[in-house]
Amino acid sequence: MPVGYRVAVDVGGTFTDFVVTGPGGELAAFKVPSTPKAPEQAVLGGLRMLTGAGPAPVPPTEVTFLGHGTTVATNAVIERTGGPAGLLITEGFGDLLEIGRQMRPSLYDLLADKPEPLVEREFVWEVPERVAADGSVVRPLDREGVRRGLARLRSLGVRSVAICFLNAHANPEHERAAAKIAREEYPELHLSVSHELLAEFREFERLSSVVLNAYLSTAMGEYLDRLAAGVAREGIRTGIHLAHSAGGLLTLQRCLHRPAATLLSGPAAALVAAASAAAGVLEGPGPADPPATDLVTLDMGGTSADVGLVRDGRPAVTTARKVAGWPCLFPMLDIETVGAGGGSVAWVDAGGLLKVGPRSAGAEPGPAAYGRGGEEPTVTDADVVLGRLGPEGLAAGRVSLDPERARRAVWDRVARRLGLSLEEAAWGVLKVAGATMESAVRLMTIERGLDPRDFSLVAFGGAGPLHAVALARALGMPRVIVPRDPGTFSAQGLLAARVRTDAVKTLLLTLEPDRWGRGAAARRVLECAAALAEEVAGVLEEEGIPPRSAEVRTVLDLRYEGQNHEIRVALGRLGSEDDIARAVRLFHRRHHELNGYRLERAPVEVVNVRVEGTGRLPGSGLPRARRTPAPASAGAAAPRSRPVYFGPGYGWLTTPVVGREALEPGRWHSGPLVVS
Repeated sequence: MPVGYRVAVDVGGTFTDFVVTGPGGELAAFKVPSTPKAPEQAVLGGLRMLTGAGPAPVPPTEVTFLGHGTTVATNAVIERTGGPAGLLITEGFGDLLEIGRQMRPSLYDLLADKPEPLVEREFVWEVPERVAADGSVVRPLDREGVRRGLARLRSLGVRSVAICFLNAHANPEHERAAAKIAREEYPELHLSVSHELLAEFREFERLSSVVLNAYLSTAMGEYLDRLAAGVAREGIRTGIHLAHSAGGLLTLQRCLHRPAATLLSGPAAALVAAASAAAGVLEGPGPADPPATDLVTLDMGGTSADVGLVRDGRPAVTTARKVAGWPCLFPMLDIETVGAGGGSVAWVDAGGLLKVGPRSAGAEPGPAAYGRGGEEPTVTDADVVLGRLGPEGLAAGRVSLDPERARRAVWDRVARRLGLSLEEAAWGVLKVAGATMESAVRLMTIERGLDPRDFSLVAFGGAGPLHAVALARALGMPRVIVPRDPGTFSAQGLLAARVRTDAVKTLLLTLEPDRWGRGAAARRVLECAAALAEEVAGVLEEEGIPPRSAEVRTVLDLRYEGQNHEIRVALGRLGSEDDIARAVRLFHRRHHELNGYRLERAPVEVVNVRVEGTGRLPGSGLPRARRTPAPASAGAAAPRSRPVYFGPGYGWLTTPVVGREALEPGRWHSGPLVVS
């Protein structure tokens, strides 16, 4: 298949980013303001600019790839705009969503409330049935009970139903039968069936994850329908690929069945881009320089800052995240999000302490400097006050900056209330925001037994590079890597990402010391891995990836017998008993890194077998060449130098300004310096 134009669109809280590569590798990138109330409008507006305006419009029929990162799923959960969803659950377990793990959200806060269940109690129907932990049937499924429950839920207006029966990971026959009844008698219902999505144990976490999927199906379905219809009206005939929370891609059709797989769609693609870009960075000349495959990433946008981890060239993945307080077992990149974006609002609390975030000015009205009616000071306003952002504006001049509005907001809301000068107040805003980001990096590294000094910091997003050097200096990180186009880096990651699918199966098998790779348990592990690999390859083929192009990786969740928490050990394709023995050795080593000890004579339990399948699409990869489109409206030309405030130790310094396009490989610039 010939590779035409490949288009990537990443929707953020403030801007929607577009990146397009042509058949010859040429690159164009631009931003448009996001439209939070109807995110597809910004996407479609940008596509119209791309295909119908400017000096070099892209022919719609020649677009062969359209990638999309979206925050619709995340926002639907946080803002409670999904659903309504129904739930079929084993009789006697109807309150499991509310009971959960019987843990308070905050141990010492007696007033802290648990999040409200995503499925209201009247939409929960208990079905008489029971399967034991070993998979044996204790009580047969009451099929008429299933029918009564479905009829009741439909009468309440439910369009999406989760089916989650006790121990269905061990024996899914009852869930299969209930799903068959639902699909035959109510084909219009969207079903989220636990064993089809996540065949693993821990009932509450599996239930929570399946309910998240059901809750999102209506909101995501309506959004994707509007988006697909709009894309078709623009004349683009290629299918849409959504960013997977684990850093891959999935087709629109598969996303409709697994909308929870996009809960981290927004920031996920950026980590893929960081790993790809850093692989091309030359190793430093000294022994103190960390390898370019070990990275901490900082994605600082308008609303928040996301901190991620890349080890040995692979972004870290977890299945233990919470979304709006609800556990989610779907694989996601291991990212820590904090409220420290460019639009994060600075404010003074009742005790006279300066705070930054988590509330954001967003795209509407935005920071005071945007001149769109915003009056509250933000991190961006502090950067404008201190000269770090200049009169040339943002987004290639599409967003102008008004320094006087920024000064007035910082003075009225921060400086005057704290008795500080304007510079001191703005500097304080940046220090508080920096401390928030520093705590996120410490959480991802030091609190996991890792030393941040062994990692390079990759900074991107609209505001990331502005704050990266101070963050790296505070943590002793020896190197900062800034991509050529940091403001559209997440969108670039969509161009480099691979189609991805995952499968999991709980085994709970014990491997005996000195027989790690031998015996009946080891054979069961190998058989399970082979079956999951076949399943994953089949899904990839449906997604357009031929078997010869698929890459399969096995991950084992291991723990010492008697423990309650597993450690993920990643391998290639699991094909022999020696591979299992190698996984156990890696587990001992990783356990020692995390906990300070190992028990090499203790039995090791294989909890879950996971298989990750990926496949590369034609033409995928980070763009290398560059073509810059003319901006919609030219901002003020960047001056050759301007005053910039560098803190109490340096004060205001006349600082050279270098345009990013003027940077060339091998050419060095000495600080202080502003790269614009």
